[in-house]
Amino acid sequence: MKNGKASRKNSAPPKKLTNKQIKALERIPFWVWDARSARWLKYYKALLQFIKREQHPHVPATKHVETMPDGEELDLSGWNSKQRSRYMKGELEKARIDKLNQIGFDWYAERTPKKRKARLEESDMLSRLDILSN
Repeated sequence: MKNGKASRKNSAPPKKLTNKQIKALERIPFWVWDARSARWLKYYKALLQFIKREQHPHVPATKHVETMPDGEELDLSGWNSKQRSRYMKGELEKARIDKLNQIGFDWYAERTPKKRKARLEESDMLSRLDILSN
């Protein structure tokens, strides 16, 4: 749905296929009529898996890879960022917004852990220099 209008693009088989052709396609393992929705649901399930393990929906902002039960690795940080971006632009479907709201999705990344730069105290730097000079 974009701008409040439902989109049925690619959600059903084309009308030009016979029932026999449709059934043959649907017997193919992993076949889906709407690959975009299937991909979105796959990442959503990865987010649910993260939440179940971590007890919160705040995926780190840097490349957090979630490994699914089948071994597939998904860049959950990138997906979250894309959901936020599409939401801000008004491009994210209402049904998806609702699903993400139900799990406490952080739309503005206010509670998302950011990568922190390591800071060395002056005494630590001096001791490391001392080690290097010996």
